[in-house]
Amino acid sequence: MASRGRKRTVADARGGKGNEPGAEESGEDEGYFAPARAAFRLKEPKQRHTKHFKRRKQVIAAEGFDQMSLQNATYVSVEAPPSMYPVKKYCDVTGFSAKYTDPRSKLQYASLDVFPVVRTMAHDDAQKLLALRNAHVSLR
Repeated sequence: MASRGRKRTVADARGGKGNEPGAEESGEDEGYFAPARAAFRLKEPKQRHTKHFKRRKQVIAAEGFDQMSLQNATYVSVEAPPSMYPVKKYCDVTGFSAKYTDPRSKLQYASLDVFPVVRTMAHDDAQKLLALRNAHVSLR
């Protein structure tokens, strides 16, 4: 082992005293210790894989959806059976989910804070809001 006062030599690293014939034959400098070079392999940078998206017409042409019958419900056709879930109700004033319905005007409202607005609304305005969701009553 090398002492504290001097630098490590190649011979110290090999465990010898410095007078071995192997150190001089290799042609290395005996004055300083040089660690062996590690063989590093540089990784090649990964190439970006870009996704190629197809347009709707290309998907239809590739999958042959244009030749399918309309009886089959697919993600391309809009022909589908009616939903088994109940219809969602939305407030006619605020647009939030409606829990209540005014029995007089048949308007749906979300909270009790909206109820005074529904009650003070004119009949024509209430009919316009009902017409937006196709629930208006036309009297002749």
